[in-house]
Amino acid sequence: LALVAAALATPDQARTLLTQAQAALDSLPAEARDLRSSQLVQGLIADARRRRS
Repeated sequence: LALVAAALATPDQARTLLTQAQAALDSLPAEARDLRSSQLVQGLIADARRRRS
């Protein structure tokens, strides 16, 4: 969540920070990725990427 917030606050580093956030989320076990909180973070990453476009 902190990486997504940092990406939104620092557009020049957003790509790197969002990549790191996605990698952290992807490294979680499947059970953890299925949690609602993980799905929320996944949505925030996607929203931040759309804002960059």
